[in-house]
Amino acid sequence: MKPPLDYAPYLEETDADINQLVSGASYCSNSYCPKNYSGDSYGMVTLRTAFAQSYNTPAIRLFEKMGVETSFKYLDAFGFRKVSKKDRHTCSAIGGFEYGMSPLELTNAYTSFHDGNYQPARAITKVTDQEGKSFINGKTAPRRYGTNEP
Repeated sequence: MKPPLDYAPYLEETDADINQLVSGASYCSNSYCPKNYSGDSYGMVTLRTAFAQSYNTPAIRLFEKMGVETSFKYLDAFGFRKVSKKDRHTCSAIGGFEYGMSPLELTNAYTSFHDGNYQPARAITKVTDQEGKSFINGKTAPRRYGTNEP
């Protein structure tokens, strides 16, 4: 959730460089005190590092700099079905949604990171050779989890 809700709005609105520094230190606002996954406080880190390591506290800081309305303006463009007005709060910056979104909805949103254009995800269900002979048809036999055995 951090890329479309926190990083994209911040980078688009501020034209920031990915080497710009942001605080990865502990964060508390009112009684909301989320931690980075490791529990560590990182001090100043680049946007690149914060993004690559998926740190929580820098993402929240970027979200707050942009504000709820600006951040959600970017998210609303993707049409997530179960995101509601009740989700417009700081916790959402790191995935704290009431219902959230499906993996397919997130995949669709992430397509815009390639070149700025939204393109719904699609699955390849059939591949043919030049003569039209199918060698991948999207149908596979079920197999036991963790093995290649049927």
